[in-house]
Amino acid sequence: MATFPYSPDWGATPDLQPRVLQAKFDDGYDQRAADGLNDLLATWKLTFSRRTQAEATAIAAWFARHRAHVTAFDWAGPFGGATAEQFGTGDGVTKNWALTGAGIPVSTATVTSIWRNDWQGNQLLYSVSRSNAALYSEQFDNAAWTKFNSTILANVSVAPDGTSTMDAVVENATNALHGVSQTYSAVAGQKICLSYFVKPNTRTKCSLVINYSDGGYQQAYFDVAGASVTSNTSAGGAALGVASISYVGVFSGLPVYRVSLAGVASASGATSIEFRLCDSSGNQTYAGVGSDMHIWGGQIEPNQTYASGPTSYIGPTTTAAVAVTDYTVSGVSVSFGVAPASGAVLTWSGSYTFKFVAVKWTQPRPNDFNSWSVTAEFRQVPA
Repeated sequence: MATFPYSPDWGATPDLQPRVLQAKFDDGYDQRAADGLNDLLATWKLTFSRRTQAEATAIAAWFARHRAHVTAFDWAGPFGGATAEQFGTGDGVTKNWALTGAGIPVSTATVTSIWRNDWQGNQLLYSVSRSNAALYSEQFDNAAWTKFNSTILANVSVAPDGTSTMDAVVENATNALHGVSQTYSAVAGQKICLSYFVKPNTRTKCSLVINYSDGGYQQAYFDVAGASVTSNTSAGGAALGVASISYVGVFSGLPVYRVSLAGVASASGATSIEFRLCDSSGNQTYAGVGSDMHIWGGQIEPNQTYASGPTSYIGPTTTAAVAVTDYTVSGVSVSFGVAPASGAVLTWSGSYTFKFVAVKWTQPRPNDFNSWSVTAEFRQVPA
């Protein structure tokens, strides 16, 4: 299909022509429904002014040569492309969505990024498979999590997804490390990204540790209440990791943050993934007094080659790792692996075209200052 190559004068905007079926009832009531699948198509009235005679002649000739009044052609419109263009709002059920440009269904699309804005914030999604290898990611009282000098109180507060599933890690009186861990089988040279959603309570500081089988490790310390990474270290054959903390929102009256640590594995084999409480001075070895921090949504992203930090949460997991491909694109449709939650705002960036016929156009007309102009009317047709 031919693509119309010329740009109209600045300021052109479409007229939308909704097609509606309407049934009228007594007392002024009526029922309205979309008339067919392509119920919202655009018409553009365009001006190409202040052109040379040669360019104006070429524009008019293009319409005639391509028989644009009967043969559809592609045109991108004056917007150039989509930048954070909203194309839908999740309802918790729908997985398949059509892409739009300036609110109008497009005929072709080249997608560079898809974003979803929900309880996790505005997240970049991925068209490659991601996975969460943490088992029972929302049940830290499960035996899959080893508790060291601590106990778990299950479901003590509201988690970021709105469920009452956030657990408390409660320290005991032992003068030692306090926390939870899980063993993961790492592959040397592959990147691992570890993350948790945490809520400061009577403990406000913590650390994350990735301990490899060769004795190397990566570790990061967090002042959760202060929303800061206070220290980032490594030892043995492990290179320094990348730590981050990000604000999520307020739940049960307390703020929730996501803490993360990403590092390249220094050895293959059993790797201890640890969450540790710290005392008010930031020490991880101390005599506990029964204080706690709330935790939820543990995530271990293995072989993470697609991002520099944690990606959107995958869960809940139970007895096995969960993998997901956030979306796939087919033509001008986006299909999500999981239906976006109710209220989630879906946006995209990329380039697109619309499919049109030229209802009418004029021959070149001379203007002042030895310039020429052409006018045309485009009507969108179904892709």
